[in-house]
Amino acid sequence: MLSTAKWVSSALVAIVAAMGASHQASAATIASLGHASGAQCGANDVNDAGVAVGACRPGNTNGPTVAWIAVAGAEVSLAPLVAGHSCSASGITNGGRIAGACADANSVGFAVSWSASSPATTPVKLAPLPGLLGTGLLADVSSVATAYNQFGAIAGQSIAGNGTSTAVVWPAGSGTPVPVSARGDNCAAVDVRAQTVAGNPTVLLNCPSGSGTVVSRIATLNAFGVYVTSDLAKFSTATYCVAGPINASSQVVGKCVFPAPPFARAAVWFSTASSAAVLSLPNFPGDTVGQASTGLALNDGHHMVFRYRTSDGRSNAGYINLASGTPDFNVPIDLPALHPGTNVVATGLGANDLVLVMGVNDDEHGQAAVWDPATPTVLTPVPLYGGGTGNAVTSMSSSGSYAVGVAVDSGHVANAVVVTLP
Repeated sequence: MLSTAKWVSSALVAIVAAMGASHQASAATIASLGHASGAQCGANDVNDAGVAVGACRPGNTNGPTVAWIAVAGAEVSLAPLVAGHSCSASGITNGGRIAGACADANSVGFAVSWSASSPATTPVKLAPLPGLLGTGLLADVSSVATAYNQFGAIAGQSIAGNGTSTAVVWPAGSGTPVPVSARGDNCAAVDVRAQTVAGNPTVLLNCPSGSGTVVSRIATLNAFGVYVTSDLAKFSTATYCVAGPINASSQVVGKCVFPAPPFARAAVWFSTASSAAVLSLPNFPGDTVGQASTGLALNDGHHMVFRYRTSDGRSNAGYINLASGTPDFNVPIDLPALHPGTNVVATGLGANDLVLVMGVNDDEHGQAAVWDPATPTVLTPVPLYGGGTGNAVTSMSSSGSYAVGVAVDSGHVANAVVVTLP
């Protein structure tokens, strides 16, 4: 999936109290989106209307991967960039702009976008940067989409023939790249801030420092319509920090890295002008103060999901309210597990504060579940599908109303599924 304060998830594990974590019969519902686009399918993203996108592999040994959109709960194939070549749909906005990737006639990959209202129309190639006359800079040769916002702006990388890359943004409705970082500086576009009017949005970057570390930067437009960047200030004793998602209030979460234990701590920038604050965790059951942690997700309600390491070397998921302006004001809540002592992966945080997780069920198979901070000891499993023993529902709509992923049935067929969350 792409990032939209949709974010890239990391492994999280839950520790249960002595009495054990409780979980209730599922109130979520799961449905297959069919196999109109191929034999083995998976869903990658879903918007607030429950419209999902994904990709299917054909039932043969060498056919192309087919991108699709689910219309009225059933797959409809999206047109490829070139007939007979592979595509995958990775993200969809609430307005219906679909981001993904396709191979051209030479099997070179490019970022593309489709419109949900015209799935049969050839996608727009999200072009790489052109060459610059008189500078010796040649045109870049491929592109990758990494983040989008609900207004339809897509950010990513323009990749040169020598492998260096430049952060770019393709504004809503456009396939023309706008450079965000310096040409060939290898800055990575991490997230795109929400916007309500047309134009080029604020973009969050992680850039190589030249000394083996990372510099996080915020890119904004100046008075001349050109992107300029400024560094996000690290925590005073950190070696460096790495930014994750940004919300509509320009708050950022991520991690800061230190030269001594715990080496990594969840970080929060309460504004892009402030220095990073870091999370000092209290004692969760069986843990010690100061365990390693990383900020993973942030919604517009100022609530964060993070991971931390437990005293037995596992990881756990936590949730905290950042609205007070300090990450230690409210006590973090640790998430329970489907099965005691097993791994849990946080994969989504909705505007409604629901947290989507992947865990391990009593039969030792992967299964998704939903956690609500209003009932912190309860974990609601996502149902299994078609007699299967597990699922991997890993992407959530921004509202928190829907989730999508893949579920393998009793016949070992991979089904793209959509889940209506409780």
